[in-house]
Amino acid sequence: MNKELFDRQSKKIINHVFSDEAFKQRLIADPKGVFKEYDIDFPEDTDVKVIENTDRVFHFVLPIKTEDEVIHKHWFGEAFEDLWKFTFGDGKHEKTWDDVREEDKKIFHEVG
Repeated sequence: MNKELFDRQSKKIINHVFSDEAFKQRLIADPKGVFKEYDIDFPEDTDVKVIENTDRVFHFVLPIKTEDEVIHKHWFGEAFEDLWKFTFGDGKHEKTWDDVREEDKKIFHEVG
């Protein structure tokens, strides 16, 4: 799967979800079908689930376990950067994602 295409189209899907409740319900009911409309195809044997965070429910999605730690850390960082923006991008929180990453570097450096 082309990551750039996926990132670009995912943003379009999210924007559409925020402006169209019927589209959101269709995405939840048939995610592969909706992604296909945006030129994103998943393998036949891949199950795609759409879940929604709310102000009272937070989903923590575990990344795919991989042997390549560099790729794993990169993906993990990107996922949390997006999560941080969606969750705390309201201007009410003092720390930025970069602040959190710097704190983690200090912690992991001390531990490792």
